[in-house]
Amino acid sequence: LPQDPPPGNKRESMDDFDLWFFRVLLGFPVLPALLQLALFLWMVPVDEASHLVQKGRVREARDLLYRTYGVQLAPTPSDHDCRAGRVAKLELQLRELAEAWAEARATPKIHISQAICDPFLRCALLLGFALAALQQLCGVNALLSYSNSFFREAGLPPEQVTVASTTMAAVNVVVAVLVCQVVDHWGRRKLLLAGSFLQALAMAVATTAVAPTSEVPKRWAGPVAVACFTACASSFTAGLGAVTWLYLSEIYPMEIRGSALSTCGVINWLSCFFVVVVARFLSLHGTCKLFGTISLVGFLGVYLWVVETKGCPTDDSPLTPRSAHSSSTLFTPTPQSPEATLP
Repeated sequence: LPQDPPPGNKRESMDDFDLWFFRVLLGFPVLPALLQLALFLWMVPVDEASHLVQKGRVREARDLLYRTYGVQLAPTPSDHDCRAGRVAKLELQLRELAEAWAEARATPKIHISQAICDPFLRCALLLGFALAALQQLCGVNALLSYSNSFFREAGLPPEQVTVASTTMAAVNVVVAVLVCQVVDHWGRRKLLLAGSFLQALAMAVATTAVAPTSEVPKRWAGPVAVACFTACASSFTAGLGAVTWLYLSEIYPMEIRGSALSTCGVINWLSCFFVVVVARFLSLHGTCKLFGTISLVGFLGVYLWVVETKGCPTDDSPLTPRSAHSSSTLFTPTPQSPEATLP
């Protein structure tokens, strides 16, 4: 929900629309927060299967997995043959969750400072920290926050600035809805690669169009900037925006998942703060060049180090496979730890 920039000095005044619209912007987040609260407390009070297993509610975890994958609890004659294979896979997944939780309980508490020093966990942790930082350092929040100012600097007429920002936000929402349908089919790595590359490409075009020595006519610089910003924000939504936290939740073993994701969250918000503050002091050309370069570096990093996790068990990531836990001294179980059982 964009709005016009604040007055440049005390002599300028806000128009009637902006006098009340900024209050709408401040109060609007209350609505989705209340909706989320209602959904989680009353309408869809469902915990993930791994959490239910941790709490010993294995039957509920089984019911949840069956509903999630569309398997009927009671077999019918028409789907008996295909159901058997799907049930076997789900029961294997449930047993792996129970075994992973038993191993986690048997393992002494692992701190992030210990995990980062362990060769087995270090790669997954550093990759996660880098992705959490890249999600914000690519600059999408700065582009959205200062889009009106940037569009004016690009030469877009003032009466078209708010419409352009609103259009960019609307396209972003449409892309978010579409990408939810394909994230499990296309895979995490493919979306991250495509998204970061298109972000870099969009910023490269914008950098060329708004450069002081650009040969692009001034009347076209504004529309080109709007198109590039929209492409960049949409590419972020399809790649880093949609995949980052899903990917992070899949690459960490249960023993460190909570603390690792918390650390990634701190890094993510610190990066967001840094980007929004720094972009305020940059020109449009400098902003496009900076965030285009970061997106390109991110693309190369994803190409070199991100591995696909689509279809992998919840607690058996290719980066931290359970079969290789014995190579880590941190996963040595205590002798008195209880074992996992499935009812």
